[in-house]
Amino acid sequence: MQQIDDHLISPNVMCRTVQLHPVVVVMLALLVGASFAGLFGMLVIVPLVAVAKIVFLFIWSRYVDYGDELTQGAPD
Repeated sequence: MQQIDDHLISPNVMCRTVQLHPVVVVMLALLVGASFAGLFGMLVIVPLVAVAKIVFLFIWSRYVDYGDELTQGAPD
């Protein structure tokens, strides 16, 4: 039962909560957090990755110029 929870339920709950793919959150982020700060890093890395994603998407949508031809529509 613990294996099912660790490998199936927890990654899916984490994915839906922070809206990131479970591979990114569980595998890569936890590995990086553990290698830099041990157990404390593993606890902190998931919220930090989610915050970084939100900030990146905000900056991207605010400062990227899509051009008038993409936002207006084709001339007749």
